[in-house]
Amino acid sequence: MLNFVTGEKDNPQAVLIRGIENFKGPGILSRELKVNNSFYGEDLNNSNRIWIENSHKKNDFYTASRVGIDYAGDKWKNKPWRFILM
Repeated sequence: MLNFVTGEKDNPQAVLIRGIENFKGPGILSRELKVNNSFYGEDLNNSNRIWIENSHKKNDFYTASRVGIDYAGDKWKNKPWRFILM
């Protein structure tokens, strides 16, 4: 999976990249990008292997409820915390 943890230790906050054009699903995406478990714990602030760039492009997106987390209860599974680029 391609998952960016953004919070401090013991304060879990993360962004899961589930897919990009032509690569649907986190497993396929990470395999095609050649992201493997050697990236676990990689610090994006000083990595030479992986980073995030500003595109300076305005993207339209919509929100939806999260998927695959029925165990979390109605309050959390229905939060519109899934962001989809149009």
